[in-house]
Amino acid sequence: MKQALDDKRKEIRKKYAEPYQRFAAQIKDLEATLDSSINPIDAGLKELEDQQRQLRLKHVQSLIAEMAPNYHVEPGEVEIDPTWLNKTTTKKKVTEGIADVMGYIKKQHDDLKTGISTITKYAQAYHIDPAGWIDQLKQGQDVNYLLQAIDNQVKLNKQKQQTLEAQTAEAQTHQIQQKDKTIDTNTGEVVSHSVSLKITATIPQMKLLRAFMDSNQIRYQRVGA
Repeated sequence: MKQALDDKRKEIRKKYAEPYQRFAAQIKDLEATLDSSINPIDAGLKELEDQQRQLRLKHVQSLIAEMAPNYHVEPGEVEIDPTWLNKTTTKKKVTEGIADVMGYIKKQHDDLKTGISTITKYAQAYHIDPAGWIDQLKQGQDVNYLLQAIDNQVKLNKQKQQTLEAQTAEAQTHQIQQKDKTIDTNTGEVVSHSVSLKITATIPQMKLLRAFMDSNQIRYQRVGA
């Protein structure tokens, strides 16, 4: 009886499975037919969307170029936000977004210009070449940090100068002058001699050169007018 029941179950399952399998095969054929029509449409829509996106990109680039002079920035400095290219984004929102970005860039330019002026004046007041400090500023270093760094450099230079002056004073106790040469009486070594140079430089360069010679205890005198 158990075997008979199992055989009946298999018979009924086969009877009901056959119509389903025929129906499933028909559905697969229909799906294949639909796919053959849908796929080209999808490809066409994607191509159309790409074309429209390129048009929106050109429009945004044109808008950036138009607005850039008003903010004194270069169009290439403005990084395009991907949301500006969405078809649902309005022109007003795009314009406002570009304006915000350009305003931020302009502020950075203004801050850098002010920082360069501050660093230059501060460094020149101590007769220090500002170029290296300005490079650090352009790389993103904070102005207040650089001002403190200049102070530290000035203090270090002063300490070096004081040490050098002390060493020079001590050395002069056993030095004699013979014509244009200075001789160490302990060793007989010529420790310095005088030379004449003709130097051509700008006034700022002359100030830097003077500061260098002063800090290194190099004696000099002006000849002529």
